[in-house]
Amino acid sequence: MDINMPGMTGLEACQLIKSSPNTKSIPVVFVTALEGSEIKAQTVEAGGLDFFTKPIDPDELLTRIQSILGGKG
Repeated sequence: MDINMPGMTGLEACQLIKSSPNTKSIPVVFVTALEGSEIKAQTVEAGGLDFFTKPIDPDELLTRIQSILGGKG
């Protein structure tokens, strides 16, 4: 998900997903135009598993998501 979203930030949405027993196992990957170690740290603190800065390489995104999902694809 993106960090900048209308109504709720991606960080807030991730925290909400991770706070529920029914959804806490859903992997969250951030794809955003924001850069820097501070924003990356915030995504980890929120419960995100990975972080991509736009523009993204589709092959890299697919490979890393397959890795997160245990090689399923």
